[in-house]
Amino acid sequence: MGSRIREWLRNAKFAYWIIVWGLVFFAFVIVLGMAEIITTRQILLMGQAYFFLLMIGMLLQMIARRL
Repeated sequence: MGSRIREWLRNAKFAYWIIVWGLVFFAFVIVLGMAEIITTRQILLMGQAYFFLLMIGMLLQMIARRL
């Protein structure tokens, strides 16, 4: 891996932004669920999307720390 890419990954804050936006997304989904705008099934599907978003963010964060 080139040194420019390695340096960019070290300084990038994209993993933190993925995690933060995942939390914002799921909070919004909970609000929609409490207002009965979306169904329980939709909340569960969006919860899965939130989970995968967190896993991707954590994986990228671990990769960036190891470089």
